[in-house]
Amino acid sequence: MGRVECGWLLRLGRELLQTVCVVDSLTGQPVPDITIEPEPIDSPEARWALDRYVADLNERFPGGFDTSRAAPPDPGDFVPPNGVFLLVRAEGETAGCGALRTESGGIAEIRRMWISPRLRGRGAGRRLLAALETHAREYGCSRVRLDTAAELEEARALYASAGYVEIDAYNENSYARHWFEKDVGRRSSVS
Repeated sequence: MGRVECGWLLRLGRELLQTVCVVDSLTGQPVPDITIEPEPIDSPEARWALDRYVADLNERFPGGFDTSRAAPPDPGDFVPPNGVFLLVRAEGETAGCGALRTESGGIAEIRRMWISPRLRGRGAGRRLLAALETHAREYGCSRVRLDTAAELEEARALYASAGYVEIDAYNENSYARHWFEKDVGRRSSVS
């Protein structure tokens, strides 16, 4: 290979490396303009997010997803003081959701956690999980539980990296194959 050909190859290699660095910086950075706030679970935005959650699982699960088989919540589960429903907004648009319900014995359960595919891998899920844990502490809970399906590998990785440990099954959610729990301490109780 002559000098001209090697120079071209080196330039191409540098350009490729710069492109990889730019793409990595775009996909590896948290979204700066993200909000996570309580939202009534029956609001149009909440219903839209929950519809996306169901559609996403329907695509990912081999036999589809039927909400009645996934340990459906009782009315009022995600309404203070029994729990909370959080909506994620990025750049002014609904981009995720998560719900928390309290149980006896200082335990809270996270349900219906979903992040838009455009935000996945950018820190939004971790921020939503932390916000749900904060609400659990505010409701006087010291432990948080959740379940997830085998198909949701990135969710399992997130939970493990956030300090959740696998436990025995605690519910009869027919889609769940993994159950997790985390000690989040106890702050104060919301009245």
